[in-house]
Amino acid sequence: MQYNTALGFLACGLAGIFIHKSRYSISKPLAFFLILLGGLTLAEYVFNVNLSIDEMFKEHSITTKTSHPGRMAPNTALCFTLMGLFFLLSSIKSKEGTMLVRGALGLLVFALGIVALSGYLMGLENAYGWGNLTRMAFHTASGFIILGFGAVLVTLHQKIKHAYTIFGFVGIMLLLLVMGLISIAYIDRQASISEKFYRHPFVVSNAARHIDASLISIHRYMKDVVLSEDEAQLNFALDKVEAHSKVVLEEFEMIFQRYLGDKEDIQQTYLDFLGWEEIREEVISLIKDGRRSEAAEITKGKGAKHVASLNESMQKMILFAKEMAESFRLKAVNEKKESLLVLSMYLLITLIISIIILISVIRNLVQQQVALKASHERLLHTDKLSSLGKLTGSIAHEFNNPIFGMKTLLEQVKEEATLEDNHAKFLGLSIKQCERMADLVRKLQGFYRPSLTVKKPADIHQVIDSVLTLLHKRIQQRHIHLKKYLADGLPEVNCVSDQIQQVLLNIVQNAEEAISEETQDRKITITTEKEGDHVKIHVQDSGGGISEDVAASIFDPFFTTKSAVTGTGLGLSVSYGIIKDHGGDILINSKNNEGTTFTIVLPI
Repeated sequence: MQYNTALGFLACGLAGIFIHKSRYSISKPLAFFLILLGGLTLAEYVFNVNLSIDEMFKEHSITTKTSHPGRMAPNTALCFTLMGLFFLLSSIKSKEGTMLVRGALGLLVFALGIVALSGYLMGLENAYGWGNLTRMAFHTASGFIILGFGAVLVTLHQKIKHAYTIFGFVGIMLLLLVMGLISIAYIDRQASISEKFYRHPFVVSNAARHIDASLISIHRYMKDVVLSEDEAQLNFALDKVEAHSKVVLEEFEMIFQRYLGDKEDIQQTYLDFLGWEEIREEVISLIKDGRRSEAAEITKGKGAKHVASLNESMQKMILFAKEMAESFRLKAVNEKKESLLVLSMYLLITLIISIIILISVIRNLVQQQVALKASHERLLHTDKLSSLGKLTGSIAHEFNNPIFGMKTLLEQVKEEATLEDNHAKFLGLSIKQCERMADLVRKLQGFYRPSLTVKKPADIHQVIDSVLTLLHKRIQQRHIHLKKYLADGLPEVNCVSDQIQQVLLNIVQNAEEAISEETQDRKITITTEKEGDHVKIHVQDSGGGISEDVAASIFDPFFTTKSAVTGTGLGLSVSYGIIKDHGGDILINSKNNEGTTFTIVLPI
């Protein structure tokens, strides 16, 4: 690992430590440093210049597998540039808008590390080295895999909606990139084998054949030398011998360069040829001296043996070249099979991942449709409640004056008229009914505009205790077990405490009335908890539960499952208005024969 590479990893580590600590401003300078370090190194490679950043911090000491001593590999520089951009985008305030870019940067670094590491494991030099440039080290590739994977996890930790699906598609693109790079590497290997196939066996085989043919020609022209009748024939034959000898020497030089077998075999054959050249010179000398019979004997004897030996050596070279060609052919076939196997594996993996992501996308779409439908129904329900609230508020205002007038007249009759006891009793009941109607009117007005009382911080646990004090006797008489699980350290809630008390009174009273005498496990459980910026109050009963049809209308004004004597249908609708006025919500979870849980959600 080069010194600048180690320095880059140190900067990445420090930037990662302080990435979510806003009071420290170290991440942004480190991000700029990484972009500068990686970008300038890439510029050195692209423009073939030396900006002296390789020796800026320390003189280089690593020279193996490097095109520029002290300089990090180009793919290493690219990874540091991408990580610098990631840390820069992570340090800005508005992070949601850059989520996709940051995730893609992390995946690119991860993919580049995987490609380089795969190259080491599979012996594909082109995967971790770009051309003749410096190679990325094995441990450097491992470091970038960890950095890239960590960057993706940090991005996904924000739980942005649909992030997993989006990154899944980006991951497929990167997987295809890896597959393409490995395919290129395999093609390069096959091309290398093909190059050897054509440059070595065929060249050696052709050269050996040329030598063999030239040896036969030299031997034939040596016979012409012996049989020449005049000087012209002799010179012609000698020129041919010289020309073919030159061809043999050139072909031997070619074989020496390309022969893949034992070079000693070629050396011995070459020496044999030079030995035959001495014999030829002796024959030519005898011919020039007029001693043709002796020259003929040497040509037929030692000369013929040398030619036969040389021909045998050439045949061995041709056979060896043929065997090497077959060996390379088999290697090419095996490489092709291995390439197809690897590509098939990557295609299968890509297909499986694509199917998984497709299923995830479809499921997300279905969930979105369900959620959209539920939101639409809630919107319609809220709109209906709002309309009913306005209507009931208007009606309540119109009812208020006649009821007040009737009550006043009845009270005046009671005070001035002399009535029998029965009549006085009936009159008193009529006045109480007027008061009851006036109370209903106030509740209707409260549903539309619950209260103008100023909200103040209140202890929810004290509000719960005051409600339970009012209902304690009733709950005890019915032998219902009351359980409380109140959270420690629950913060105060900004509310109108008597209104929240009214809501809890309605809900707990409904819970008590929902438990029939036949219920075996008769209990009401009240639980409080803090969740984020809200306080939740759960009121759970062991009653018979509520059907879906009833649950959909339970907050509507005048809707009730009780008799007309015991219920008005305004308790939960008024409670709904109060909680909405506080910026909260009331949720219901119920099933037939499994009890009901009301959850009051209030902002802190």
